[in-house]
Amino acid sequence: MDKKAGHIPGALNYIWKDTQDAEGSYKSAEQLAEHFAGLDKNCGIITYCGSGVTVCLNVWRRRRSNVDVCRGWSDWSSYGDNPI
Repeated sequence: MDKKAGHIPGALNYIWKDTQDAEGSYKSAEQLAEHFAGLDKNCGIITYCGSGVTVCLNVWRRRRSNVDVCRGWSDWSSYGDNPI
């Protein structure tokens, strides 16, 4: 889908399934805030995955926990000056 593939240097892996409880339901906003507590809310977080499908779950759940999302892989990789 994207013009180039790659990896954003320094990226952290937050697996979308970790935002579900043992029954497969969405975790509460408080649990999600705890899950994403290691992320700096002021640093322009970028969320991406291989196809854009599972990234939507992390984006939605991060917003539910009051961690904003600024950009995705398609945006990041479209700028030639960004390291990949």
